Amino acid sequence: MKRLLAMLLALAMVFTLGNFAVFADGDIAEINGTGYPSLKAAVAAANPGDTIVLLADDDVSLTDGSEIEINKSLTIDGDGHTIYGKTTVTGYNDIFITGSGTVTIENVNIEGFGCEAATNASHAPIYVSSGFTGTVNLISVSISRFNRAGVILCGGSFYLEDCDINCANSRSDAFTKGIEIKGNATGTIQDTSIYNMERNTTAYAPAAIEILGNGYITIDNCILSSDDTGHSSQYATYGIVSSRVGQHDSSYGTTHLINTTIDVTNGALSVADDDTYGPVTEYTFIIDDSLFTNYIATWSDTSEVIINSGEFWEDVYADTGTITIHGGDFHNFAPDTDAGTIVIDGGTFDADPTAYLAEDYSPVYDAETNTYGVKSDYAARIGDVKYETFEAALAAAQTGDEI
Repeated sequence: MKRLLAMLLALAMVFTLGNFAVFADGDIAEINGTGYPSLKAAVAAANPGDTIVLLADDDVSLTDGSEIEINKSLTIDGDGHTIYGKTTVTGYNDIFITGSGTVTIENVNIEGFGCEAATNASHAPIYVSSGFTGTVNLISVSISRFNRAGVILCGGSFYLEDCDINCANSRSDAFTKGIEIKGNATGTIQDTSIYNMERNTTAYAPAAIEILGNGYITIDNCILSSDDTGHSSQYATYGIVSSRVGQHDSSYGTTHLINTTIDVTNGALSVADDDTYGPVTEYTFIIDDSLFTNYIATWSDTSEVIINSGEFWEDVYADTGTITIHGGDFHNFAPDTDAGTIVIDGGTFDADPTAYLAEDYSPVYDAETNTYGVKSDYAARIGDVKYETFEAALAAAQTGDEI
């Protein structure tokens, strides 16, 4: 019996030791119990579908050509650690994603990419190439102390959740944005905060999110904000700026904002087009249940902004293009158009919206709140015939009619 117990105990120790990984001093990352001295080394050694777990902070210390390239399906779990980029290099990206497959980066901080070498070059701590045809997931990723953009998405699909992008940069020539979305990149940004966008050069417009393509994008439960106090911004910043929309092919694109707050020093949403890069096609922004503290404007004659609900504290301006208002509470309402169109068939306003009401709609004044609502002049229609009450339409209906 004692011999049997001893054998069982020995076997248990073998199995226990077999599942216990011992890493070398200085190992930064591991894959299935094998340690690697850097994240870059782990990525190079990984097989498609592997998960890389950071064991400690990693100082990428970029030199020319040494960015971390990912061209296969991988998961990188930062386990709360930080990836430090080289602060004086802006010609390369910390992490460059190309090829195809599914790449997930989660639970990690990325800090210091190019923050001491301000430039307008299109690079970022995380850069997804235009040739990428897979999916990128960024979950609980924090990005700070960078220049140009925190994330640039040029292709494939993406999903960002619970990310934090602090765009502050103390250089006098800083220029920062949170996320750039280009080409046909399509996806969702959810539960994410982007703040402290800066511009100390007049050449470009900083923004929390810049859209330079014609993908289908959802922005859900996000906070986009800029507060000049305490950092170096000398120029106003945007929440979402969209220029050259639709430039990359002839398809349509849509951005849907849901339950999102945009609190910035310049336009909450600014839409423009530029046919320098090819034909500009139609693009639509849809706004639901959101809070904007600054104006909405479109300078794109091929684009439309549709407002369904929310709270808006500055005016709407359609230089070209169309802004359609189906609902929402509008404060400091002072709409304006040039060659564009504003059409209103719903909402509450602190100024008379009559000049912009859709056909067959009238204002309704509330003396108690000193606001204007909107009502339809007709309750029903049969074909092209309109009726002021449903009862009148019902009385006029013939068998088979649709009211």
